Amino acid sequence: MTSLTSGQIALSVFGLSPTTGSLNSPGFPGGPVAYYNYLAKNGANLLVQSNKSQKVAGEVAYFQSRTALTTPSKATTTVRISANLPSTDLVGGSRTVNATVYDGKSDKFTVQVKFTNLGVVGTTQSWAAQIVSASAVAGNPNNLTASVTAGNQVLTFDTTTGAVTGVSPGPGSTTSGVKLGVIATSDNQLIQPVFSFSGGGTTGGNLTDTNGAFLVNAVQSDGNAAVAGTNNIKTVADVFKDQRLLNFILTATGLGDQTQAIGLVKKALTQDPTKPGAIVNQLPNKKFLAADQTLQLYNGLDTLQSAATIQSLITNFQQNTFEQNIAQTDQSVANARYFAKNIAATVTSASTTTNAIFGILGDSVLREVVTTALGFPKQLAVLPVQNQAADIASRLNVNQFKNPTFVAQFVTRYLTQVQNSQFQADLGGGSGDIALASLFR
Repeated sequence: MTSLTSGQIALSVFGLSPTTGSLNSPGFPGGPVAYYNYLAKNGANLLVQSNKSQKVAGEVAYFQSRTALTTPSKATTTVRISANLPSTDLVGGSRTVNATVYDGKSDKFTVQVKFTNLGVVGTTQSWAAQIVSASAVAGNPNNLTASVTAGNQVLTFDTTTGAVTGVSPGPGSTTSGVKLGVIATSDNQLIQPVFSFSGGGTTGGNLTDTNGAFLVNAVQSDGNAAVAGTNNIKTVADVFKDQRLLNFILTATGLGDQTQAIGLVKKALTQDPTKPGAIVNQLPNKKFLAADQTLQLYNGLDTLQSAATIQSLITNFQQNTFEQNIAQTDQSVANARYFAKNIAATVTSASTTTNAIFGILGDSVLREVVTTALGFPKQLAVLPVQNQAADIASRLNVNQFKNPTFVAQFVTRYLTQVQNSQFQADLGGGSGDIALASLFR
């Protein structure tokens, strides 16, 4: 039984023979142009088949087993306090209660809420409530500290019925939703829990005044630390120790050709790109910068382990693996698909036409498609980049790449050049190349 290469999957799935034909399109009738059009029509179905394959599905499952959290971390948004505040307390006296809150990175803090008796006026009792401190709990994963900007809420209620009569400043006649302060962590996160109060005993009141002892019946907070699976990575360093995991991430971020440059990859993907001297900003391959911004490993594992990032990386891995398989069947078709997907954004994002051309020259695939389609010899690469850009500008208005119709025509032109070059090579002649190039001038 003959085994198929991954590059032949797209052919075999649809019953096409993967027998060897021309140099770049084994078994596909019509060569690169026909193969490109076939994929344009059937690519979505082929991608589904590829995603279901044991190899792709297995890599996705492994990635999830190393990164996905059983329970993601969640910052505290709500704290509920059930308490009784006695009117018999001395005016100016205070009482405190502790609540537990979490930031968005699994660090835990003990927050102290202070109630100060402002006294009784007629039948109305007033208490001030505010957060006064937030202390990090020992053993937090990120060792963050926190500071507090206290709020200024005054709670008033009827001393006879216990009914709340006002919150100032606040949302009106109820204590639900009172914000008592802002907690700022040492890495610039803001935790702003909403506090609500309830008390026991008197009908109609959320906060009950009693003549008895101060009681705290319950303090309930939402928020939680992340809960990792048994196989989860624990640190950023673990990413670079696991070659299989790293290969998945690099493939998903378009850096699959960098799997042997581990030192460069680690340095580029763990530096904050906003900091002076970050190497990722100096690399000509801008995929490094895009990957660094996507993963944010310089801030830890939170972004990598978020549900949105995990799904995005899985989708990109599946698509990029599919494109790699196409490249193994026909590199020129893979080049054409990449070009069609990326050329408009490359040109549109450039500040000038010259910079757009530099962007094309700086991307090996875009460069290959443009120079081949225009009939430039391979020796063009030895010229200074300014000269290369001038030669392209003399033959092509790159702003036309913003037009999808022009892009489609240009892709066909590129693939036709490739197909005819293959034909000339099969015949053993080279003079036809010159004549073909002249047709596109």
